[in-house]
Amino acid sequence: MLKEELETTAFLARIDIKEDEKEKYLADINRMFDYVEVLQEPDVTG
Repeated sequence: MLKEELETTAFLARIDIKEDEKEKYLADINRMFDYVEVLQEPDVTG
């Protein structure tokens, strides 16, 4: 997720995110997206 996407999402959800919090939220959200990608990988352990 890009910073602009975070700002748009926060605006649409009417959430006020302070400038100094945005990087932390971006890192957290991107880690969650990475984990979801791992969960979507097929199980090939047999």
